[in-house]
Amino acid sequence: MNASDLLLGDRLAPMTSSMGFVDAPSARVSDQLMTWMAETKGALGIDATTRIIRGSLDEVLHTLLPLRIGEPNRFLLLPTRSSQTCYLDNGYRGTDSAAIAYLAKALGCRTAWIVAVPNTLRRVGKQWQGRQGTLVLEVYGPHQTEWVNTVRAIRLVNDAGSWEFDAVGDPYPFEEGNRYLDKKVSDRFTLDMLKRYSAELGLHPFDADFYLPPTEQTANLVQLSGNLPKTSKDVSLGEARRLNRIED
Repeated sequence: MNASDLLLGDRLAPMTSSMGFVDAPSARVSDQLMTWMAETKGALGIDATTRIIRGSLDEVLHTLLPLRIGEPNRFLLLPTRSSQTCYLDNGYRGTDSAAIAYLAKALGCRTAWIVAVPNTLRRVGKQWQGRQGTLVLEVYGPHQTEWVNTVRAIRLVNDAGSWEFDAVGDPYPFEEGNRYLDKKVSDRFTLDMLKRYSAELGLHPFDADFYLPPTEQTANLVQLSGNLPKTSKDVSLGEARRLNRIED
């Protein structure tokens, strides 16, 4: 996996390293998110506001900054060329899957969480440098399953130099199941496979022109303010990249 194969050449990672997709219009997702924040944060003295964002994809993504160590306080909803809305938060390690799973149940729709991190992990002396490669496709539905509301999950992760692969849930008809038996674990799930699977779900997460189509060129930014946790901390994109070992 090369950085050039990822959204915007991966230069905005970790903001674009993990992305959520909700099969509902962005306005509806924004309304549900605002309701959820009011229910879970209002009593804590935390307010949620929403505003319309215009501009290029690069400019819109920059409204997530600064990134956040601790609980995210910005949530970006981008329309796409499909029926699905892209969901991003400003967590310094990328968008978390918890809200994606929640929105599937709250909105009664399918959602997906996609992660793509190039593997640059290597030993330098006694230390590890670089990023642990990761490819994930998780699909959630509105109903309880054996794994909360996970419909299907496929994961390939480099854990300290050792590749691990696992898959849960019923396979989709389009999956290339024979690849999961490959002797070389890192070949069991590739970026090309993730792209093909995503396309079958109506998603093209790594194509810039998939976002902010001509018919809907505005995004929604939900932002929290007020009595935010004191343990959370803002960091710049550059600092987040350093903490994620992207610049190693």
